[in-house]
Amino acid sequence: MLGRIWYKWSGKAKRDEAAKREREALESRLAMPLKAAMFSDEISTPYFEGPGITVMAGSFVTDDSRIGAYSYIGFNVNITRAHLGKYVSVANRVSIGPGEHLLCQISTNSVFYDSAYDVLTADSVVVEDDVWIGEAAIIRRGVRLGRGCVVGAMSFVNRDVPPYAVVAGVPARIIRYRFEPEKIAAIEASQWWKLSPDQAKVVFEEICVACRTRQS
Repeated sequence: MLGRIWYKWSGKAKRDEAAKREREALESRLAMPLKAAMFSDEISTPYFEGPGITVMAGSFVTDDSRIGAYSYIGFNVNITRAHLGKYVSVANRVSIGPGEHLLCQISTNSVFYDSAYDVLTADSVVVEDDVWIGEAAIIRRGVRLGRGCVVGAMSFVNRDVPPYAVVAGVPARIIRYRFEPEKIAAIEASQWWKLSPDQAKVVFEEICVACRTRQS
């Protein structure tokens, strides 16, 4: 009896209740789809890998996915068992790695799978550093998006995209490359994506100056 009275009036009960409310608020905030935007500088999640990451409200990210530093994920994005590199930009309503049913079985219904999630997400999706994915694009399972490439809005990407290529369409096709081979080589040699934004800006200027010097 005295122990219960001491617990009640010692302040520990209030601290425990406050901790419980904090846990419940965190669990509610992490629930998918997100009710509010999340920032890696404010909150820790299984899928954040570094600082400066933003995931906007309405998005759904599975715990077995990974998002690299300084990446931005727009509103109502779905990311399923995928690994995104650093400085990735994903526009609204993009779907990365949606589940795929087996066509070789008599029925495509997942009720016949031993482990539906494992079957539907069997092939990994890799989005390398500094990729930009436009509005409402779909990235099929098993696809790798090369560093620095761009995916046009509402495109369906069903095959690997080379680094620095610009693709668009259904299915997506290469339209052009962002830079000349010499500049791509200089960018790759710099490995700027391993740096902080401020450090990367310095490298960008150095690359641009070098390119202008070669052209003059």
